[in-house]
Amino acid sequence: MHSSTRPHNAHLLRLHDEEEITRNLAQFDANASSFQYGIVKLNAVDIRSAALLRTRIEAIGGSLASTDTVAGEGSSPDQLDVLITGSYAVLGKLTERLAAEDPRLVEIGREISRCLRPERRVMAWGNRGLDFRRRIYVMGVLNCSPDSFYPGSRVPEIGQALEQAWSMIDAGADILDIGGESTRPGSDPVETAQEIERVVPLIAGIRKRADVLISIDTRKTEVAEKALDAGADMVNDISALRGNRPLAECIAARGVPVILMHMRGEPKTMQENPYYEDTIAEVIESLSGSVEFALSSGIGEDRIIIDPGIGFGKRCQDNLAIIRGLSSLRSLGYPVLMGLSRKSFIGTVLDKPVGERLIGTVAANMLALMNGADILRVHDVAEAVDTVKIFEAVRRG
Repeated sequence: MHSSTRPHNAHLLRLHDEEEITRNLAQFDANASSFQYGIVKLNAVDIRSAALLRTRIEAIGGSLASTDTVAGEGSSPDQLDVLITGSYAVLGKLTERLAAEDPRLVEIGREISRCLRPERRVMAWGNRGLDFRRRIYVMGVLNCSPDSFYPGSRVPEIGQALEQAWSMIDAGADILDIGGESTRPGSDPVETAQEIERVVPLIAGIRKRADVLISIDTRKTEVAEKALDAGADMVNDISALRGNRPLAECIAARGVPVILMHMRGEPKTMQENPYYEDTIAEVIESLSGSVEFALSSGIGEDRIIIDPGIGFGKRCQDNLAIIRGLSSLRSLGYPVLMGLSRKSFIGTVLDKPVGERLIGTVAANMLALMNGADILRVHDVAEAVDTVKIFEAVRRG
């Protein structure tokens, strides 16, 4: 007699985020750290440390791969780029063992540990809050400037700006981002008094009728102070505080969140031949420095949002690389904002002017959500809200 066999329906599970991993493994009473697999990249590790790392990680079931000698700017001939791979449990055990090593390995262990720690997913300040565990947020752009790169977003007159604010709120905007200084490539800075005159009346007017969250988009301390006094709830700084201690201390004293955006150079000149060897790694390195500066100024860890700065000192291929590698940015442990709306890289890919980039924006926003974006900053709120609804319906099943 021959016994019959049944197919076991073997198939790969593609688990895209921590929530999906937890939900699937819970059915099997499994420890997520044993099933989650990490690949950690380290830049410019000296050869001796790389050899010791290989010994340590392989002894506990992980792996290490390295490049040939690094010859990039800021590195020496005896440095390597390194990939360390293993389950989260193995990587966690590695960081524990490195804590007892020499100082160079101790610091590497701290950096790996930072990648593994839980992300800060809840913000609460005053009577305000953002819970990134439960939802994705849409931020509508209100440019109180005649110089925005997208003509459809220019609302220099207060009445028109208020009407656009009500329209965005009705369409489902969670946050309104109000700015009085254009930061498009080639733009000139605006005097502080003029910026205040543009944004404060609008913030006060919105606050009289609506309880929507308001972000002030500025690099200036006095503008931030006046905007917060008028009812703004957070600060969006495209320069990521870049040594601006007074602004950082103002944000810390008010206890409000700050959005730290990566930018190379200044808006006037940032698109003059920008260049990156490793876009994601260099953006992470820069934002890490901005985060450290914010923390040293008294801003709480639960008050920081990061933004990789699409279109700010970047080529088309850099912007595409950031969207593709966005999940790596999350290793910093902070919520991620993406501002893709109608940007020039979409025009480059589609060969379309700014007024015809809505479909490209929707597609780019969906890819950003799939790779871990927590906030979408957009000109077209209704379309972004629909994009988020579809994404969340698919993700949550």
